[in-house]
Amino acid sequence: MLFRSYGHNFINPKDAPFAWALLWSVYCICRAIRELPKPRFGTALGLGVALGLAMGTRVVGVIVLSYGAPAFSAYVVSRYRITGSARDTLGEVGRLTMALSPALPIMLALTAMFWPWVVQSPNNLDTAIALFSHFPWTGEMLFNGRLYHSMNLPWFYLPLLTVLQMPELVLGGFLLAVVFGVRSLARKAHPFNDKDVLCYSVLVMAVLVPLLDFLVARPAIYNGIRHFLFMIPPLVVLSALSLERTYAFFAVRGPWLARSFAATVALLAALQTTLMVRLHPDEYLYFNTLRSEEHTSELQSRGLISYAVFCLK
Repeated sequence: MLFRSYGHNFINPKDAPFAWALLWSVYCICRAIRELPKPRFGTALGLGVALGLAMGTRVVGVIVLSYGAPAFSAYVVSRYRITGSARDTLGEVGRLTMALSPALPIMLALTAMFWPWVVQSPNNLDTAIALFSHFPWTGEMLFNGRLYHSMNLPWFYLPLLTVLQMPELVLGGFLLAVVFGVRSLARKAHPFNDKDVLCYSVLVMAVLVPLLDFLVARPAIYNGIRHFLFMIPPLVVLSALSLERTYAFFAVRGPWLARSFAATVALLAALQTTLMVRLHPDEYLYFNTLRSEEHTSELQSRGLISYAVFCLK
């Protein structure tokens, strides 16, 4: 995450701040889930501020609503299965809606403050979303030794670049998250009544929804994964949580196992920090060791040249 977000801070004044605003939105959604059945007023305010900052930066910030919708829906269904009363369940939905309602005016006010155009006409929001989905940029992208039209990139462009540009520690942690997630769902009788599971589902959706959007809608993107930078922080959070859970797993089986695992994680983190210092201020060009050093240097050189040409245009 440091490579992607910190490196983009030097060249990208919109996508990096947007990624952090969206991450705060995810945090507030998870906090609201933890406070169910009635989230606190401060959580609603925080959600409104985070969403307003995200929407005021990029219109795609509306995507965060799809992150939390499945979790809240699953909670409502589980409550109905437990209570067996539609009236009580609807009452809980009403209280939840009222508790989160202060987020809406705050979000709208901040969006209008940072993006006045969107409130000048009722249709401007739909127009902006449509333009983002099919951005009218007709340039060519250099990928895997070939030139592709920006609207005709291969389906594996985003998944492959994400894998190749993530530190090995993050990739390993994400694989562990998949293992722990499947294990947790299999062992719980009512998993969607568990608030921890619901929070994890929000993080999973924050990674999967942007990826599925690229695979289905196939929007025009350029300069690597900069337009989908916002899916990287939730991915790293999932990885970090799984590493913490792995440490706890080893801790109950022997202190030396836990200490060995912690030392390995610390060593890998130190190596990544060293690489970041060496690449500064071009951290966004980082590739992991899944690529050969020769090919990595070639890709990094091409990336610098492509970005320079893009700036000249």
